[in-house]
Amino acid sequence: MKYPETKIIIAVFLSSLSIQSFSQLPAAISIDPPDATAWEQMTLTYDPSKGCTPSGKGSLVGASVIKMHSACFYLENIDEWPSWGQTTIDYNAVPEDGIHSTTDLTPNGDGTYSITFIPGEFYGAPTGKPIMGLTMVFNNGSWNNEGKDFANSGCKDFFIPLNYVVGLFVQITEPSSSSFFTLLNDTISVIAEANNSTTIELYHDNIFISSTNDSILNDTIIVTEPGEHWIKVVAKNGENSVADTASYRVRESNQIAELPAGLKEGINYMDTSGVTLVLLAPEKEFVYIIGDFNDWRIENKYLMNQTPDGEYFWIEIDSLIKGREYVYQYLIEGELHIGDPYAEKVLDPSNDPWINEQT
Repeated sequence: MKYPETKIIIAVFLSSLSIQSFSQLPAAISIDPPDATAWEQMTLTYDPSKGCTPSGKGSLVGASVIKMHSACFYLENIDEWPSWGQTTIDYNAVPEDGIHSTTDLTPNGDGTYSITFIPGEFYGAPTGKPIMGLTMVFNNGSWNNEGKDFANSGCKDFFIPLNYVVGLFVQITEPSSSSFFTLLNDTISVIAEANNSTTIELYHDNIFISSTNDSILNDTIIVTEPGEHWIKVVAKNGENSVADTASYRVRESNQIAELPAGLKEGINYMDTSGVTLVLLAPEKEFVYIIGDFNDWRIENKYLMNQTPDGEYFWIEIDSLIKGREYVYQYLIEGELHIGDPYAEKVLDPSNDPWINEQT
């Protein structure tokens, strides 16, 4: 699509993105066996095409070398999860297990990379110390190329939960999603179920709310502040404890506005350094636009306007640099990521690295 005198190209990034919590692995990570503890041998596999690349960094898809910059997270620090772990092995350091000489992952030939290790030994943790998870990012030997996890507010570090107390278990069953959107003054019902626990505790943004000695906790949280928030339940039995979390983001109500005259679906170039995007999405509740222009963050200022008939969503984006290519997606109802079928260029990180320059 041409723009008079100047062209602003908006490209679409198509990939499997997803957001994660305590109770599930990030989409880009798998562990075999899946129930291994940090003191058992496991194979961790990373698929760069299912993660995300921070703004200004190069992709790791198709990289010949991938290194792991990581740490283990001790159970005693559970109140600080999710945050970076306590014992870091730098990407260019020698691990502590006496087996690995580098942090390199091995290419599997299918676009994924793996490392087989015993995490507790790899990080030099005190023998038997409870480890509840791993935190990590990846690079190719420098920070010019970097791989992270796509979370609900952009590219973030990987937080990888591990099985750490056999028999003690807790799970949030309501809300049913580990990451969701809500409005101010809404009431969130929280139900958590535990096995082999003596107490279940509920926290909101790490502030204690309530507890029960039953195997099921049932409570509510009233949404009183904007932004992103965390719900955490902790099941305890003696000195042992396990946790599960869910996060929610408070969105603004849609701005209802008629579609400006003359606009069509897809990209509409403005007279200034910007565009108006139009998406046909009938029966959808809300839509955000996310991309490298805002570092893939979900922000209320990028919540799209909705037409009175509920058929279209649209938004003006200004202050773009003329002639630069931008990468973006529509995020529908906080769950569905779609590209723009009317964009001038479609990017596919799983296959683009294999296209030669002549093509």
